[in-house]
Amino acid sequence: DKKIDVGEDSVILVSHHDVFGEAYYAIDAYKFDKEMVFTAPKNLMSGSPDPDIEDFTKFVQTVRYRPEYEIPRDPGICLVNGFIANDENMKVTEHASLQFKLKDNPDIAIRIASSANIRIRGLQPFLLERVLGQKTIQRIKGFRTVNSGKLSVNDIPGEEWLVQGLSDDKTGHTGAVRGDGGGG
Repeated sequence: DKKIDVGEDSVILVSHHDVFGEAYYAIDAYKFDKEMVFTAPKNLMSGSPDPDIEDFTKFVQTVRYRPEYEIPRDPGICLVNGFIANDENMKVTEHASLQFKLKDNPDIAIRIASSANIRIRGLQPFLLERVLGQKTIQRIKGFRTVNSGKLSVNDIPGEEWLVQGLSDDKTGHTGAVRGDGGGG
């Protein structure tokens, strides 16, 4: 429905859809840099697309090509052959995970996941206030808190929360560690 050119190398496409009589939109942003294409989609959201168009405009203005071994000096997020420059006021969500099994213990799977919301300072409470305020894990039978509290890693202040409980199939235990840091 709408094409927004952002400089010579970037474009934002906005489309409109009627779903069961309600208006929804989708946004796709594209940045072309040194034979790389960086994309960011957002699908089927109701309301006005204008705030998201502003965020996607910032994305295409700040993402750039990054050679494999370049370590940027500016704050931001590294991608495969890319870099998104940002300051502490930019809204960013970062997700990463990996899972592996131990060679000598193939029945044990270890999964490490990070879902870091780099937040505008002061607007989101820290981990323990969020989690313990909800008392979510305390309502799940068989789970217990193993450890929680303040934790600093390499002089970066943060918090951790470790829980343990029975696995879904009742054959062993499962646990989760959540951490939050960065002084927001």
